Amino acid sequence: KLRRPRALALDDGNVYWLQSRLTEPGGDRDSVVRVAKSGGAPATLVDDQAGASALGVDERNIYWATMFSGEIFGLRKAGGGEPIVISDKQNGPSALAVDRSGIFWTTDARNARGVKGQRHEAAVRIAVK
Repeated sequence: KLRRPRALALDDGNVYWLQSRLTEPGGDRDSVVRVAKSGGAPATLVDDQAGASALGVDERNIYWATMFSGEIFGLRKAGGGEPIVISDKQNGPSALAVDRSGIFWTTDARNARGVKGQRHEAAVRIAVK
């Protein structure tokens, strides 16, 4: 049973998504999950990601954003190892895309010089191939 699945990503052989798991106390704890396109049991690749908000894949890696901590993570699709922080101190990353030139995400770009209460969205790109 899937609970609030979101942020779907595909590669040649697999489907990836973010899966929410409500825990008390502390609210949602999200997982990065994979299943083969041919079927089978889903595999949890990373667990306990608070506020995971976006997901993308390339030939070698899986990337996701966590809205609450403002981090962009990466993990080798081949498995093993711990996720690495690609970028941190992002203000509410909420969408992510990956292509051959890098990782792109949106963030709330409000700053002290902006109009209080007004949202200013920004797109960020980082090349980490």
